[in-house]
Amino acid sequence: MSLGANKQALMGAAGSGGAADDFYTHQIANSCRFGVVNSYLTRAISGVTDNTQNTISFWVKRSKISGAPASSRQPVMGNSGGAGQLEFLDADTFRYASYGTLESNVQLFRDTSAWYHFYIYRSTSNGGGAIYVNGVQVSLTTNTAGSAGIFQNGQSLQIGASNNGSVVFDGYIADVYGIYDQNIAHTEFGEFKNGVWIPKDAASAITFGSHDFHLKFESSGDLGNDSSGNNNDFTVTNVSTHDQMKDSPTFGSSSTGNCCTLSPLTNQSGLTITENNLKMSRSSAGNVGIPTTMGASTGKYYFEVYWNNDTQVGNYVWGFVEPDSSIFGSNAAIEVPATYSLRNNSGNTYLNGSIVTMNGTDPTTGTIIGVAIDFDNGKIFYGQDGGSGSRAMNWNNSSTGTGVPQSGTNPAQTFTAGSITLIPAFSISSIGDTNWILNFGQSSAFSGALTSQGNTDGNGQGDFYYSPPTGFTGWTTGGLTISDEINPAETDDNFPQKLFGILKYTGNGSQRTISTAFQFDWLWSRSSVQGQNWYNFDTNRGIFGSNNYYLKIDADDAEADLPQDNYISQTASGSDAGGYVLSNGSWFNSGSHTQINWFWRANGGSTSSDASGDITSVGQKDPSGCFSIVTYTGSGTQAQTIAHHLDQAPIAFIAKKRNGANNWMFTAGTSYMNDRYAYLDSLGAAQGGLYGGGRSFSANAGSSLMALEAAGEMNGSGSTYVGYFFSNCEGYIKIGEYDGNGTTGDGTFVYTGFRPAMVITKMLDGGAEWSVYDDVRDTYNVSEHLLQLDLSDAERTDLDEIDILSNGFKCQSNGGRTNQSSKKYIFLAFAKNPFKYSVAR
Repeated sequence: MSLGANKQALMGAAGSGGAADDFYTHQIANSCRFGVVNSYLTRAISGVTDNTQNTISFWVKRSKISGAPASSRQPVMGNSGGAGQLEFLDADTFRYASYGTLESNVQLFRDTSAWYHFYIYRSTSNGGGAIYVNGVQVSLTTNTAGSAGIFQNGQSLQIGASNNGSVVFDGYIADVYGIYDQNIAHTEFGEFKNGVWIPKDAASAITFGSHDFHLKFESSGDLGNDSSGNNNDFTVTNVSTHDQMKDSPTFGSSSTGNCCTLSPLTNQSGLTITENNLKMSRSSAGNVGIPTTMGASTGKYYFEVYWNNDTQVGNYVWGFVEPDSSIFGSNAAIEVPATYSLRNNSGNTYLNGSIVTMNGTDPTTGTIIGVAIDFDNGKIFYGQDGGSGSRAMNWNNSSTGTGVPQSGTNPAQTFTAGSITLIPAFSISSIGDTNWILNFGQSSAFSGALTSQGNTDGNGQGDFYYSPPTGFTGWTTGGLTISDEINPAETDDNFPQKLFGILKYTGNGSQRTISTAFQFDWLWSRSSVQGQNWYNFDTNRGIFGSNNYYLKIDADDAEADLPQDNYISQTASGSDAGGYVLSNGSWFNSGSHTQINWFWRANGGSTSSDASGDITSVGQKDPSGCFSIVTYTGSGTQAQTIAHHLDQAPIAFIAKKRNGANNWMFTAGTSYMNDRYAYLDSLGAAQGGLYGGGRSFSANAGSSLMALEAAGEMNGSGSTYVGYFFSNCEGYIKIGEYDGNGTTGDGTFVYTGFRPAMVITKMLDGGAEWSVYDDVRDTYNVSEHLLQLDLSDAERTDLDEIDILSNGFKCQSNGGRTNQSSKKYIFLAFAKNPFKYSVAR
């Protein structure tokens, strides 16, 4: 099944039963949220005699970063006296401090959209310890274990705070283990499965000692209950029953998954976000808007908005925004576009420009708004209850009549199904003291404003005040749909890490074998630490065998064959294993080289000829149907067509003349690039000229064909070409645009819908180099090792920086390569993991 044929394949009914349960063999049902001064769980420590080592494990989802809490640190766990602390610092680093410190002061934790797993081992016997995050050991800049740890006689151990609640953590905590005087390996708490770090049931591997504890937050009425069997229960201090949440690191028959929240990583000047990113309010005039953390393009979803105050003097908007919207990049006067929204203007509710009422009235204090969106059929529904006097959700409004989401009758708004990714978003303009509380499935108590009703979606997941319409899920990772072709739970062969990979190695000057996770069909290779050209290979033209044909990406040179002493030969075939043999030559295996390879899978080098266009093309596509490699010979005739071999129309195209000098062509079917082009081997701005400029292409010739220009770079008579085609693939490939905001440390956030492994950016309306970032040269944030695609220079660390996150990337500098103010950028990103399975980075 291809993405083009069916983009809405559900994983075990979008997350319940079957594959989901098999994927998360151990599920975490609940979390507890923290963030209010003097709210914490506490237990007195006594009888400790030999505190030489501790093992600690927990999952955590941050709500606030970089100085947002009441003080300069956020302790996930700590002592009443403040001596033993496991905490995030104001610089967004993490440490275990207790008369000694385990800390990395370079690795930054600024992802608020997904869950981290932390494992900490501390030992005074060997003078140090270790911290693992998501299964990977952190390089510690300070590694002195100290004498006491968190188990200190006469102190109270606190979860969610320290110093008796005066210093608090702002976020969600789940599945907490505290093990006294034992070294339990980090692999007992989690494991990698198809590239995803998932939890294990460590309780089965631990013999709990008398001081040990395990908090699962199973009972809302007893959130401090110890599940280790020792009854080392924690006392609840200012933590309420409604602080038990369904937001968790796993999804399946007994867990909901990571839940959508408001996104504090986007600019929202003047907007106050509280209740762990579920409540928004504005008490001063001016337009301000904010998106959430999770988008979708297929499936059916439901969420709820509780109207907490009705002091309205201006506009409000509930609705949806496209990822490329300025709501992500600007902190100026912004609103959610009217196209996919319900809005109020001075007391009148508007839908599609017409005044409407929902359930016969406008929202007032105590009202719950229900929002249901059906991507599969392109329909949006808005419902409203009668407030405290009439608790019944009605989907009727005065414009379209009574809506029935489950049957698709009388939608409030429509759009073209399968054409768009949308993200829930909200905006306020000139409203005094208005605030809303959101529920995407984590809690229908609305921060204690109401009593939780415990309704679940069709997967048995989430907690909703009203039962979602039949067939609709919560806006959670358990509800997100994803194609089988790239789903780690559905296949061991085709998920993103088996479609795209990055490899870093140091040359040794001798013939050697390089192993890869799969047989690749497209390869970029170059040194990172010294100047070298960018070498481009693919199996259409020949990587392995008697010829190694290459093109230099940073130059306009014609195709050439590698010298004999620098050959690359294949060692394995098939989708599950790959590799190649390097000669002892200096190009890719010099002892002075630190080499980086970026490689993509297509169809194992097996190509097919397609004569459905004016020009016959030879191509191969990858299992997602969204990436292809195509070769053809130009005709010199204007506007002739070729088949691109994708399952749907391409969004971007990279092309190069092979048998002569010519620039590398890049163009994309996004709003700005639709009739423009840029050169990969040049820092120049994008240029205009569809056909007339002799360079651009049109992807509008049909879903299977692309129209070429007359001559020059793309269709010269008798010239041979290679092209690389891309379409957006939810969870794997994203091509899009964004606007720079020029803010250092709080630059534009770019939503991709997955955790990127590689990000390429280019300014379009000015001269700036093509920038390449990846998660191998920078294994943690900040991502600062920059290679420039149009230059052979060594990588730089003194230029623009980004954070690679679980659902996109965020610019951290104000330079021209990524985030200059008022400049437009295009990006191309490839996934490490779909957001459905992403852990925070």
